[in-house]
Amino acid sequence: MVLVVSFVYDVGADLLYGWLISSMGLAGNPQYDFGAALEALAAGAAVKFGISKGMAMLIYALYILIWAPIGEELFYRGYMYGVLQDRYGVYASAIISTVFFSIRHFTHFFFLTPNVPVIPGLWWALSVFPFGLLMVYAYRKTDSLHIPIIIHFLTNIVDALAA
Repeated sequence: MVLVVSFVYDVGADLLYGWLISSMGLAGNPQYDFGAALEALAAGAAVKFGISKGMAMLIYALYILIWAPIGEELFYRGYMYGVLQDRYGVYASAIISTVFFSIRHFTHFFFLTPNVPVIPGLWWALSVFPFGLLMVYAYRKTDSLHIPIIIHFLTNIVDALAA
């Protein structure tokens, strides 16, 4: 059930943001268009590291399919949520750990300084917040990080295919 909610929310949020950006005539502008901002990120990484844009995109794809589901779930749900829960309780720790999870997604675009695409970054941070809470729920419900890791992995695949 959590997987279905995750997919429906993720796809719906992406479609809504894309529609809003397109209807305002901002599609393709990396300062507003999330997909264009990710392409600018890949182009910036390619220049900085002396690799092709395609190679930069491949590295990023591996990052979101391998590191993100495992590393983020281990850190934000396994470690941070666990430590905070002992001190602040379930709800406060869910909110606090998810706020940090959301902020970290915004920081992807800091690589593009001084032209940080703030609007796509804020959208990403806001749109992953409910997802982070859903991952806390999955973790609490199963008392295992395996399910949040799998859901995170599958959600990132859906995002990668939709991009």
